[in-house]
Amino acid sequence: MKIIYDGSNVEGLVRQLPKGSSFLLMDSRQWSQTREEDFLYVIDDLSHREKLEELKQGQWVCRLSKETKNIYASDYPKLRFTRKLALPPLLPDVLHLLGPMEPIAKFVTYLLKENDFVHSYEGEGWKEEFLEELIMRKGSLEGRLRKERANLHFSFEKGDPDNIHIFFWDGKTESLFELAGERQKLPSELFVVRTTLRASPLKEQSILHARDLGCMVLPGGMKKAWSEILSFVERRK
Repeated sequence: MKIIYDGSNVEGLVRQLPKGSSFLLMDSRQWSQTREEDFLYVIDDLSHREKLEELKQGQWVCRLSKETKNIYASDYPKLRFTRKLALPPLLPDVLHLLGPMEPIAKFVTYLLKENDFVHSYEGEGWKEEFLEELIMRKGSLEGRLRKERANLHFSFEKGDPDNIHIFFWDGKTESLFELAGERQKLPSELFVVRTTLRASPLKEQSILHARDLGCMVLPGGMKKAWSEILSFVERRK
């Protein structure tokens, strides 16, 4: 693990590392000379809070003490926060979320709770309004979703086939036919999340070449789907 640490309690930091892990430790001055990727910035003292302003877009920051819990992700929209002293996951830059907006909004809500940083979104006007109405009223998510491009961007339209596209499928064959009509605008491997228990098995459909991420209404369904996406991003690196 590669760590940037400006604090004074190095021994305490090392004690909290996963047992048996190896690590490389630098302060921000040393790190700024190379700006090498894959470093986790650890903050356990509010006296170093100004250092957060110097970090680059997408930098992971670990809030390691009770004192630093009061550092809110919405105040630092370019950073990604975590409370785990562990190697952060690789994330996609953009997720294209296709299909009905109700399950999409539930999935976005899950990701906002799962990932402690600011996300961004774009799509047709009514889709943006649907998302805003459902999520913006949740006080716990205030400031965590905005129009300006942020650390993980949601698009509710098709985009570059190199980006990840997830289709929220209602289980109806006609929905697949409708999507297949624009197959050339989609990636060669499409991810599918089923939104109902009563769905024809995807493997029996020859319309799309797609990866079934399971059913979102089952316990742990969205967590499983997100884990599959992260594994895909890691393999594609």
